[in-house]
Amino acid sequence: MRVTTTTTLTIIFITLCIIAPVSSQACIPACEHGTCNAGACECAGTGFSGQACEAPVCSFFDGNICSGNGICSAPETCTCNPGYEGDRCQTFVCQAGCVSGQGTCESANNCVCEEGYTGIDCGTPICDPGCQNFGTCVSPGVCNCDTTPGWFGPYCQFPICNATTGLCQHDTPCVGAGVCNCTGTGWVGTQCELDRDECFMKNFTACDPKTKCTNTKGSYRCSACPSGYSGDGKTGCVPNCQYGCMNGGVCSAPNSCNCTGTGFTGAQCFEDLDECAVGGYCDDLSSCINTVGSFMCTGQCPANYTGSVYMSEGGCQPVCLGGCSGGMTCVSPGVCRLAEESGAKRLLAMTPILVAFLVMMWV
Repeated sequence: MRVTTTTTLTIIFITLCIIAPVSSQACIPACEHGTCNAGACECAGTGFSGQACEAPVCSFFDGNICSGNGICSAPETCTCNPGYEGDRCQTFVCQAGCVSGQGTCESANNCVCEEGYTGIDCGTPICDPGCQNFGTCVSPGVCNCDTTPGWFGPYCQFPICNATTGLCQHDTPCVGAGVCNCTGTGWVGTQCELDRDECFMKNFTACDPKTKCTNTKGSYRCSACPSGYSGDGKTGCVPNCQYGCMNGGVCSAPNSCNCTGTGFTGAQCFEDLDECAVGGYCDDLSSCINTVGSFMCTGQCPANYTGSVYMSEGGCQPVCLGGCSGGMTCVSPGVCRLAEESGAKRLLAMTPILVAFLVMMWV
C-alpha cells in the first residue's frame, strides 16, 4: 500500500500530541536540587535527597548521621550540638574548659571536679563551712581575710580588736571587728582601757545609800553597813530586829517592826490590834466585833442602802431612786443635795452682797 505524504504527517502529529504531555510534565514541588524528569526529581550526584532533593546527605558515622550529636546542614557537612566538635561531631568537648589539675572533661560540657573544687570549669575552690564576715575562699579550706579587715582565723571567724594584740584590755571580750564589750566590768572606752567611776555614775547604785562608795581601778569599794544593819554595802544593808517580828510583821528599821495589814501592833507585832476601838474599819450602820488578829462587821447594809458594811469595800451608800441630777449627790435615802462648797468659794460668791451692804452703810 502506498502511503501518501498527507497520511505520514498526520501520524507524526498524533504521536507528538501523545508524547509531548508526558515528556514536559512539571515536578511538584519543584526540585530544589537535581533535575525534573517526567514529573520526578532526579537527585543523583547532587548530595541531596528527598522528593524535591531538599535534604542534604551526610554519611553515617558510628551508626548515626553526624554521630547523633548534630544535624546534617549541607552535603557531608555537620553542624554540631553544644559540647561536640569534629567533621562528624564525633568528639565531645567542655567549651568553657576545665581548669588544669582541678577538673577533667568527661562528657559534653561536663567537667568532673577534683575534691575541693566546684563550678562549670572547676575553677571555684570550696571552703567548708564557708568564709565568714566577707572573707574570700582562695583554695580548698583556705580563706583570705585581708578583704575584710578586723577578722582572722581559718574561716575569718575571730574578731580583731587591737592592731597589736588583737585583744581588748583587762581581759574584756572582743565581740566584733574593733568592738570590745565592757558591760559588767569596771572599765569603759573603745578598748575597755579607761576606769569606770561607779561611785559617780548616774542610774548606777554602786553601794547602799547607808554606806560610803570608794572608787578603785576597775572596780569600787563600799564601807560596812552601820550599826543595826547586816550585809555588805554592795548587796545592801538589811535592818536587824533583835527579837524578830511576829505575825507577818516586817523589820523596817533597827528593832522596829512594821505591822501594817497584819491585825497586830506593838514593837514585835505581838499585841492584837483592836480595829473596833481604832474605828474606820466597819460602816457606822453596822457593828464591829474584834477578834485576835482581825475583826468582823456584822449584818448588812440596811434598806435603802447598797454596798458593803466593810469600809475597805466602800461602806454602805444611800440610794436615791432615779438618781440625782444637776451636780447633786445622794446624801441619804431619797435626798439629793449639792456638794458642799469650800469656804473660799462661799466667800467669793458672797462678795457682791457684802460690797453692796458696805456701800449702803457708807451712804
